[in-house]
Amino acid sequence: MSQTPRDKAYDKAQGRLTRDAARRYQQPDWGAEDPDAREAYDRELSKTMPVISRTGRRR
Repeated sequence: MSQTPRDKAYDKAQGRLTRDAARRYQQPDWGAEDPDAREAYDRELSKTMPVISRTGRRR
């Protein structure tokens, strides 16, 4: 990989993005799942992989 000259504006923007990401990572709800997205995922999953209950009927 060749060396490229440092770009101050790029370095400044990259540092800001890194700090913002670190700040978001430290928030209590980081990585929390959106309830609506979870329900939609479960609905689609149940269509493609129906669960067979103990009675032998699909749910």
